[in-house]
Amino acid sequence: MKTRVMPLFSLALIVVALVFLGAGFFGGERTCYTQVDNSKVEQIEPDKGIIKLNGGMSYKYSLPAYTEDGAEVNVAFGTERELTEGRYLKLQERPIQGVISWQEVRFDELPPVVQEAYRR
Repeated sequence: MKTRVMPLFSLALIVVALVFLGAGFFGGERTCYTQVDNSKVEQIEPDKGIIKLNGGMSYKYSLPAYTEDGAEVNVAFGTERELTEGRYLKLQERPIQGVISWQEVRFDELPPVVQEAYRR
């Protein structure tokens, strides 16, 4: 009896772990909006190893951002180049991975609550 229970328990534990891990990597994606502030950029030393832990990025931005409902959050993401000061960015973010993509947007493309936050 004990020899049957342990493999089933182990299998159930692995399945539960994979579900939570998958949810962290693929679920819960949110959109944030930020404005580029080059006073908050940090130049990163390039990785010299085979595995690029910083994704091969040269710059790291740590900026305040706003979600689509106007909540303020802090975001950090890497880029290969320094971005243009004052531009607005639309960021896609996942819980474990962080920012997975970004694109420049115009002020009038921001949600109204985010526009209001930047007018203050």
